[in-house]
Amino acid sequence: MNLDGYGIVKGNYADLVVLQAPNPIEAIRIRPPRLAVVRRGEVIAKQQAQRAELSLGSRRVAVDFTRDDLLRTGRPRHVHAHQHRVE
Repeated sequence: MNLDGYGIVKGNYADLVVLQAPNPIEAIRIRPPRLAVVRRGEVIAKQQAQRAELSLGSRRVAVDFTRDDLLRTGRPRHVHAHQHRVE
């Protein structure tokens, strides 16, 4: 990019954003939440990873909206909780 102070080099600013995504493709595809924002080497914002819990009939499924678990296991990550039937 030919910008002064840009790149991973000793002495440059440590400005970065940590995203909740398993890889660069997912970081673009899902527009993930920012887990941390670092400016000049100092964390200026942070938040917990986001997850949602879905009730699908008698089972509950936790999702983080990435394809990482689905690609690795072939199914979404399940929440181990009391299963209940919705009437």
